[in-house]
Order: sequence, then structure tokens, then C-alpha cells
Amino acid sequence: MRCLPIYFLVQVSKSMRGEPIEAVKQGIQRFLKALRSDVLAIESAMVSVITYSDKATQIAPLTEVLQFQPPTDFHLGGQANMGNALKYLLECVDKEVVKKRTEHHQRDVKPFLLIMSNGISIDEIEQSSIADLASLMGCVVALTAGKQYELEHLNRLSRNFVESIDEFDFSSLDVGWYVEMPPYDEDDPCSQCYRPFFRACLGEQCPL
Repeated sequence: MRCLPIYFLVQVSKSMRGEPIEAVKQGIQRFLKALRSDVLAIESAMVSVITYSDKATQIAPLTEVLQFQPPTDFHLGGQANMGNALKYLLECVDKEVVKKRTEHHQRDVKPFLLIMSNGISIDEIEQSSIADLASLMGCVVALTAGKQYELEHLNRLSRNFVESIDEFDFSSLDVGWYVEMPPYDEDDPCSQCYRPFFRACLGEQCPL
């Protein structure tokens, strides 16, 4: 079975103190619980956590679901440099994700990215980073933390798929569908859509 890399990109600047970071912790726990109740996820998913403020750090490398220990103590401080964090994330994906099938390893599924943030960024998010994100990632979902957040950057990164961490239904994840998803077809918009992953296909109302 192909590996499904799952990355958390978590903002840990000083503006995340209090309610926002607590929402992040609970969200990761709920996500992990959903994964561990899914046989296909247990067999295929690998989870990593990258945090960012002034700089980005991978505090948890890709780890099998049953072995993954969710972080409980985030060190908060500094400013939110989301643009720099995206570049760091893309470097990690480029190094860690198997993109071509070899004699000993199947090609990995395109990674799934969960951004947990209040949407603030003091540095520029380059269009090239957004393009690379769309190319390398199979799915990007932005989850807002806390009651005070900004949507501009999150909408750009996640194709307007933005929800609150507290409201997001992690139990709706269909890892089996995602792992077995066929390769993208540039001529078929539906093959580039991740809404079925959340059992939320819009059908005839789909804007694509």
C-alpha cells in the first residue's frame, strides 16, 4: 500500500497564545483519534508536525500513526512568517516524499496538508510558493485557530477551503478514498478536487 504523508503546519507566534493554541492541541488529538479508527489510515498514513513563527522547525518527522506522539508543549513567541514556513515545508516534502516508483518502494500519495493558524503573516507569501504547494500537495485545508483570524492568506493557500478547528469534522475523513485516488488528469477538474475526501462533493453546483 502507498504511503500517505500528512503534514501539520502550525503557527506558534505570540498571537497564538491562549485559546488559539489550545484549539490546535485539541484539533491534532481529534485528528489522530480519527486516523487511528481507520484501518487504511493505520496502514498507510505518516504524520509530521512543522511549527513556525520567526522561523520554521519540523518538531515531529513523518511517523507512523500508531507511533506518532502529538506535541503537547508548543513554545510560543515571535512573529508569524508564513511565507518562510511554506518554503521550509516544501523543502521537507521534496526530501521526504517518494514521488517516483522504484523497485523497492511505491510512489507515495500526494501529501495532505493541514494548516492551523490565525491567518496572520508579516512576510510575503510568494506566488511561486503557492504554485509549488498546489503542485506537490494533493490536499490543502486551512483551519482557523481562535476567534480572531484573517482569511486572505488562508484562502489563497487552500482554494477557499477554510474552516474553524473547533467546527471541522475530522471523523468525516475518508482516507481509503484518498489513498486509492487515481492520478490527476489535467483535463478533468473533478480529478483535481479533494472535496470527495471530506464526503462533500458539490455535484452540479461545483464551481469547477
